[in-house]
Amino acid sequence: SKLSMDKLVAVQKAEDMLNAAAGQQIAKIQSDQEKAAVAVPDETLSKTDKALKAEITTLLKSFMNADDTDAEFVCAYTSGADWTILRNNATGVILGRDIIAEMILRNKKSGNCWRMPYTITAQYNGSGYGKLAYKRKWDMIKVDCAQTEKNK
Repeated sequence: SKLSMDKLVAVQKAEDMLNAAAGQQIAKIQSDQEKAAVAVPDETLSKTDKALKAEITTLLKSFMNADDTDAEFVCAYTSGADWTILRNNATGVILGRDIIAEMILRNKKSGNCWRMPYTITAQYNGSGYGKLAYKRKWDMIKVDCAQTEKNK
């Protein structure tokens, strides 16, 4: 019927308008993310603690896929200002500590650099902290390769 056809056309027009608006919103979000993502945080604790920097570099390099010949390691460093001490909620006993560390990789083909943030943890053993271990990975962020030089 004519009324049903008019409703279908109206629904289709509304759907097209929503899709166009959503597409514009997604494009704006992506553009905003690209503008915000060019910055590379300054190196923090690992800048002065060379043993920590070496341990973080070794750990994060071990995450690289050996089969991925397009990825080139640029640097690794802490971006967290200090360790977060982890305690048992009930007893207050120290369980370990966490810090944010980042690895920068460059794609050899495209030349693009990517910042890969990780939460790194060290368990407390009663008299000190053990070896660093991976706890959590955050999303990769495209960065300005020129800014990575400051953290090498």
